[in-house]
Amino acid sequence: MDEHEHPTAHPPAEASELERAVAAYRQALLASDPTLPPELVSGQTVAEVEASVERARAIVAHVRERLAAEAARAVPPPATSRTPLDLSALSPREKIAAGLDR
Repeated sequence: MDEHEHPTAHPPAEASELERAVAAYRQALLASDPTLPPELVSGQTVAEVEASVERARAIVAHVRERLAAEAARAVPPPATSRTPLDLSALSPREKIAAGLDR
């Protein structure tokens, strides 16, 4: 090893196998739950990946709740049923005005 080279510059083969295993685990978790944003799931160990998945699930649940609450406020109440207007007693002018008001 060169005297200026950091001892962990070349990780041992086991470390790269661990990194590949953790990356494969992360990909499997993301594939099993497509609602999780990949950018929220990270980690260098299985425990870190699992912790980030739990945080991501909590964020997704929170966003869903907020969107549902906003959607509930945005939807107007259903229209009340209207009884048909009795036009028989109206003058022609009143009938035209009633038609324009609809």
